[in-house]
Amino acid sequence: IIQRAVVWIAKSKFQCTECGSASRPQDNFCPKCGLELCAPDGTTKRRLPMMPTEPEIGIPLLDVLLTRRQTQAAQALLSHLAAANPDHPGLLNRRQLITQLADV
Repeated sequence: IIQRAVVWIAKSKFQCTECGSASRPQDNFCPKCGLELCAPDGTTKRRLPMMPTEPEIGIPLLDVLLTRRQTQAAQALLSHLAAANPDHPGLLNRRQLITQLADV
């Protein structure tokens, strides 16, 4: 079975391939030499897809974060997913779990 993978680059800092200087997360071009920043596969940074907002993709990651008791990361991911899907029942359940873990 061949399945196409969906990949997002979660690096907050890109390095320029020309001069090697690091850039800020919001930069699309190198602050030192002006070269357009690219992912390792050659995709330009401004054409990279944003983190998905589909709950079916984010809920398993939320579950992993909750089992590791990483409530801050889980809360950040939950707020990202809930922005596009505020009434999703799976997200509402995870919100309750996060508040229970935070109270403990």
